[in-house]
This record gives sequence, structure tokens and C-alpha cells, in this order.
Amino acid sequence: MSVTIPSQNMIPAESREAYGFKTKMGYAQTLGGVIYAQYGASDAVASSTTETTLLKSSAGSIGSLIIPAGALASQYGLSTGSATGAGTHIRARLSGLIGNTSTPTIELKATLTAMDGTTVTTLNDTGAIATAAITTGFWSLDWNCWVTAYSSTAGSFLSDLKFWYSTTTSASATLSEGPTATSSFDTTAPYTLNFTVTWGTSSASNTITTKGVLIEMVN
Repeated sequence: MSVTIPSQNMIPAESREAYGFKTKMGYAQTLGGVIYAQYGASDAVASSTTETTLLKSSAGSIGSLIIPAGALASQYGLSTGSATGAGTHIRARLSGLIGNTSTPTIELKATLTAMDGTTVTTLNDTGAIATAAITTGFWSLDWNCWVTAYSSTAGSFLSDLKFWYSTTTSASATLSEGPTATSSFDTTAPYTLNFTVTWGTSSASNTITTKGVLIEMVN
């Protein structure tokens, strides 16, 4: 049985230029490993009922949230020079501190935005979650996304989002799980990955801050 190993030339030029040529077990990779890490605290989201990013860093981050056109193509199934493979996996973990008053609702989303900042696709949405009373607690968000179909013009995602929070820094966490969702995307366009939060009631005591972020892409 002979196996054809894809060459570097089979990988979209945008991916090669942005991230470099990588291989894993002899197969070409458009992206691999950590693409974004935030190691400083974000701006606190408080006194607002406006949908706001959880990723705006007032301290520091490395990498990029931009996914170049063509970078979501998995190279495992390639047998020609065109990128036609599904199977890419993106995973993200966000964590930080949270507090509230009068048990407001909170809503979290994973989105893809165009380069002008407009939301193109809402990948996952928890809906309005009724929170318990929180003094100062921890929170974390886990997000997993798989490319289930990919062609030269369009692709599909399957993704899920889980959100935990504790009412104090020593209390057990409460899990709120958003529904598994499917969505489509244009494979010829670049996107920015984003995670947002919306409080149901505006108060300075309703506050959430991101302390750390790790986003990885494996294909």
C-alpha cells in the first residue's frame, strides 16, 4: 500500500505565510497548536447590558484571533492540490472572576466576525442564564468546534459551549451548557473568532473579568 504525502504546495498560501508549514505524522498541517493566548486581565464588563467581548486585553496577549481564508481546511484527506478536507478542531478555554447583585441573567456567545467587526455567524449561544447570588467567584468557559464539511467555497461547523461559575472562590461550580449547534461559513473569507458576554441588568456589581485565555487549532 502506497501513501502520498501532501506537499507544502497543497496548503493555502495564506496559511503558509501566516503560520508556517507544519507536519504531523507525515501529513501537512495548515495550523497546529496554540494560536492565541491571553495572559493579562481583560477590561471588566460591568454597568452594561450591551454585548461585549471577553477578549479585549488591557494587559497582554500573544498570537492572533484572525483565521485566514483557507486555514480551516484539514490536510489529512488530501490527495490532490486542492484543500477539500474536513476535520479541523478548534478549542478554547477562558477563565476569570465574576460577581453580581440581585441575581441577574448572563448570556455568553461564541461568534465569527468579519474583518470590519460585524458578526457573521453566532456559533454558540447559551441564552440568558439565571445566575445565583455571587460575591466573588471563579468562572470558566470551554468551547469546542469541529469543521464537519469543507469545499472551495463553503464549510460547516459543529460546536458546543460550556460555562461554569462559582458563587464564591471556595464554592463548587455550577454548569450551564449551551446547546450543540451547527453553522456554515464562507471558506474564501478571513474571520475573527470572538467570545462575548451580555448582562441582563446593568450594575457596577454585575461584573466579569477574563484572567486567562488559551485557543488552539489542530488539523
